[in-house]
Amino acid sequence: MIILIAVLTGFVMGIFYYGGLWMTIRAVIKSQRTWLLIASFWGRTALALAAFLLVIRGDWRNALACMVGFILARGAVTLYLRSKGEDLRAPHA
Repeated sequence: MIILIAVLTGFVMGIFYYGGLWMTIRAVIKSQRTWLLIASFWGRTALALAAFLLVIRGDWRNALACMVGFILARGAVTLYLRSKGEDLRAPHA
């Protein structure tokens, strides 16, 4: 059961992380406050790491399950953005 929770936690954290990353990258072009974007990166990273550490509890299998969920979330975010017609190439200023 804990493995399933670890995969789901990794997936949810991946959706949060990669979705936030997409929004941050898009905001970089328009923003005058780059420090907010850097803070966004560190906030997403800290929250994802904290969730991982709570679920992993020192077991490599839980860590692997979290990473599998996190990687699957990257694919899910990519598929979602493509289905909405988003241009996934790097933005140009």
